[in-house]
Amino acid sequence: MPFPSPRSLLLVLAVAGVACHAVVAADPKEEIPLEQLAAKAAAAATSGKSKEAVQLYTQWMERDPMNPLARASLGAALYQDGQWDKARTQLERAVLIEPKLAESWATLGLLYDRAGDDWLAVSAYSRAVHLEPRVARHRILLALSLEKRGWRDAAESCLQEAATLDPRSADAQFNLAALALRRTPPATETARRHYQSALKLGSTPDPDIEDLLGMTKPKEAKPKETKAEK
Repeated sequence: MPFPSPRSLLLVLAVAGVACHAVVAADPKEEIPLEQLAAKAAAAATSGKSKEAVQLYTQWMERDPMNPLARASLGAALYQDGQWDKARTQLERAVLIEPKLAESWATLGLLYDRAGDDWLAVSAYSRAVHLEPRVARHRILLALSLEKRGWRDAAESCLQEAATLDPRSADAQFNLAALALRRTPPATETARRHYQSALKLGSTPDPDIEDLLGMTKPKEAKPKETKAEK
């Protein structure tokens, strides 16, 4: 199941960005103090103005290149703007400076998956889970990556843990349903239970899953029209 762009990372770093002056003092000679620049970039990022956010975060990063939050924020904005290679570069540099940026590791996992770097993706998601073990989304992303590589038992375990951590997670329930249907033979009743839970939690109905579960109502045949006799 596809995941949205990591807006959560932008929100987290937006807050941290506003407080960045506690790490780096603003240069009085600069036209815009770092605190104001970070806040302006955060506002652009959280309102979905990715190109403006990239421009502003780039200015912050260039003025403070060793600040991991500046690079992580820039990487997230680049990801949101679809600049995958540049996003990967900035996020890798961010976690090199500060290895404890869990959201940056999770976004790197998405980028590695996109590039087909399987083991790097699993490693990045695992780092995110290790750093923030109570965030269900990290476990869901790890599960999807593991399942893609054929490790279904490990994937199911991750999804069960995610569902326990966040009982309101429609994504966890949906993917548990999908995983149950991929078993041989398919665990249909288990899949039905998880799928119905996902729907109750707000998941969008999936025609393919409903067809496999026999939930699709057969179309009624229209009565044939009779031709009037001449």
